[in-house]
Amino acid sequence: MTMNILTLDQLRDLCRKWQERLRLQHWDVVLSIVRQSDADMSGNLGSCRCTLSTALSIIKLLDPVDYVNDYYPYDMEMVLVHELLHLHFCPFDDCLDSNDLKDIMLERAIEHIARALVETKRKGG
Repeated sequence: MTMNILTLDQLRDLCRKWQERLRLQHWDVVLSIVRQSDADMSGNLGSCRCTLSTALSIIKLLDPVDYVNDYYPYDMEMVLVHELLHLHFCPFDDCLDSNDLKDIMLERAIEHIARALVETKRKGG
């Protein structure tokens, strides 16, 4: 596996395409690549903050220079799709505690769905 490192322009283009595919076109997504030292990513590769009432989302992806895992290649498209999927679940976010089993299971489900969608896309599906 190779790393899938993208520029901000490439990510923005992918974001628009994935918003269409995921039926999230009504969301205004502000996308950025951030350094670990400039944002509290809490050990995550991405973060999604959303406001349901205004359909505004701020998605941040970790700058590849701060990625330190040698075992799993960094796949920025996979992280982007994962964060976009959170928009479908944001109505439930206020019910969850980050240490709660439900939140852990939701994160796991979103990760599996993101992986399946990106892999299917890459196989031509």
